[in-house]
Amino acid sequence: RRASRYIVVPVFDALLPTLLARAFDMHPWIREVSRVEVSHPPAAVVTVVCREPVAMVRIPGGLLAIDADGVFLPSADFTAESAAAYPRVTGITTSPQGPEGSRWGDPAVDAAAALVSAVGPQWQALDLVECRPAPGPRGRWDLVDRQGGVIRFGSAPGREQPGEPSAALKIARLKAGVTPGTAAEPLDLGALRAAGS
Repeated sequence: RRASRYIVVPVFDALLPTLLARAFDMHPWIREVSRVEVSHPPAAVVTVVCREPVAMVRIPGGLLAIDADGVFLPSADFTAESAAAYPRVTGITTSPQGPEGSRWGDPAVDAAAALVSAVGPQWQALDLVECRPAPGPRGRWDLVDRQGGVIRFGSAPGREQPGEPSAALKIARLKAGVTPGTAAEPLDLGALRAAGS
């Protein structure tokens, strides 16, 4: 996505703001170009919104960073130590379908990114390290803590099944404090509704 040649454009050319916006927009870390201002003496101020990594997707051979929208980010910008600080998404069987800065192209990655992003600070509070597909019906997710404890979260935000508690309710339960179950008997946040929790 890098420009293959340089273009010289006079600072007062009416197309300069558009060309600058397009050039910045091509960078994989840029989510949006908010504003471009060109002034005299020759100067340009470009205001951007950057993408923020929320998780690392485990693939054969390593980890690839994603943002909350499931956009594949430049993983070379992370050290092994900095990558380890992010939640891991496991159980993904696809590879990114485009270059860095584009969506991964897998609905499971989109769902995992939305879930990790929604859980937010509770990852650290509960010592969570992994988000993985749950056994059983497709589209359900387990959260795993550092000791191997398992919380069956269920569907990702916005993808809840009929009768399933909302992601907001399940996250409120996480904030209130829960004790993860085991791999054989995970704590099921969806089942807590019937118990009145």
